[in-house]
Amino acid sequence: MKSRDTVTDLLIVGGGGTGFRAAIEARKFDVDVLLVSKIPTNSANSTSLAGGWLIQYPKGEEDNFFRRTVEESGYLCNQQLVEIYVEDIPKRIPELREFGVELEMGENPQPRRYGRPCIQYRSVPKVKEPSGFGLMRPLRKAALDSGVKVFDEVMVIRLMTSDRSVVGALAIDLKNRELLTISAKSTLLATGGGSQVYERADGNPPGTTGDGYALSYLAGGELIDMEFVTFTLPTYRLKEVFEAVDPSDGAILTMGGSHYFNGGIRIDGACKSSLDGLYAAGEVAGGLFGASRLGGSALADIIVFGARAGQSAANYAKSIEHIEPNKEQTQEEKHRLEGFFKSDGISPREISTEIKSIMWKYCGIVRYEESLKKTIKELQRLEEQSLRMKVSSLNELREAMEASYMLVTAKIIATVALERTETRGGHWRVDYPYPDNKRWLKNIIIHKGEKTIETRTESPPMTRLNTPTKPHIGTPWSGYLIPSFICFPGSGDSKETSFR
Repeated sequence: MKSRDTVTDLLIVGGGGTGFRAAIEARKFDVDVLLVSKIPTNSANSTSLAGGWLIQYPKGEEDNFFRRTVEESGYLCNQQLVEIYVEDIPKRIPELREFGVELEMGENPQPRRYGRPCIQYRSVPKVKEPSGFGLMRPLRKAALDSGVKVFDEVMVIRLMTSDRSVVGALAIDLKNRELLTISAKSTLLATGGGSQVYERADGNPPGTTGDGYALSYLAGGELIDMEFVTFTLPTYRLKEVFEAVDPSDGAILTMGGSHYFNGGIRIDGACKSSLDGLYAAGEVAGGLFGASRLGGSALADIIVFGARAGQSAANYAKSIEHIEPNKEQTQEEKHRLEGFFKSDGISPREISTEIKSIMWKYCGIVRYEESLKKTIKELQRLEEQSLRMKVSSLNELREAMEASYMLVTAKIIATVALERTETRGGHWRVDYPYPDNKRWLKNIIIHKGEKTIETRTESPPMTRLNTPTKPHIGTPWSGYLIPSFICFPGSGDSKETSFR
């Protein structure tokens, strides 16, 4: 494979709405911006396939919207991030018109699905296609018009580091069959979520394989709240979740799918990660939503924090000089890639298919100690096999890298899901079927140890609301469960189930 080097001020990884909104903002600060995407940026991604609704709130309802967001998070959100989110929504969403996005404002037509009635904007495409294209296409055009350079079909396989700083990335140019070393003063991950780690992924296109989580984690960055995956599930089937004797078998596995990752790369108010020079925004970032989020929040998040991340990463890039990427790291990756082509082992597709099956059966909608331990054991077996993945084309090489990302992401989810011995938001433990504010009003922070996944717990930052209410069980997509039939302590022996 040929090698090529390139240099930029800011590298953005990910060609969805977050990446392009960040790129537009960064160009305002007169920095060179290179955006890379493993799929063509004019094709279907999570933003373009979204319903097009951007959450909004009526004037004067700021405090109520703040409270609703915090309560939906199970009080695990970083309230400093929520403050920014609530403050910026009224200006950032209407601002989309400046980039050519057509907007109409109206009452949410599906208040039950989205939690509670609220005023929202909707992006309107000019042709008959998913509404998200009405947001995605104008953002892409505005970014290109501003001078953003775009490399399609370029897959980042490693963040290049110097001490605790990210100084660029190593990528595979799938079109030109080249190994690309990108030197960058700052790097911004906008890679979306990881729903394709599961066998059933509702509304998420192929390619949402947890790339950003794995890239950051392997580079030494911190993740947060990775146990909180939102699954779609018909409301009338909720009771079955907590009555399931063997959640890995039966009808429950035929319902719903993985929809959204509430956790991700731990960021501060400037969208900076725990590593210098590395920023993150959108679904790949964690801290804003905690255990669950309101409907329509995902698209508002990518606009608000995409802009903020672009500004922060640009300002950082302007403040430092280039640091030459470590050639030893490049050689390590070359050696690893060459090994895949020489191997006579298992195919990447076999690995990824098994990951999806294991995660859906044992670490999906329903979780309990035995199933989670089984998940970790099976993933460790696949991890050993993955070292001998065999590829014969660049397309298979992409599949091999995605399988590697999926393994890292899946192991992290299972590890922290086992650690959190309660039910809260979208994390449903049938062996610990109620929330436990006394023990678990805490975030689980994840980082890479020498040989294992290491974790610690921290109390979430609370700026305004510091007296938690009883956390929700369930999500806006599946309704909320008042699980009296599972007997909260002191709740008596009632077997009734009710929803709100």
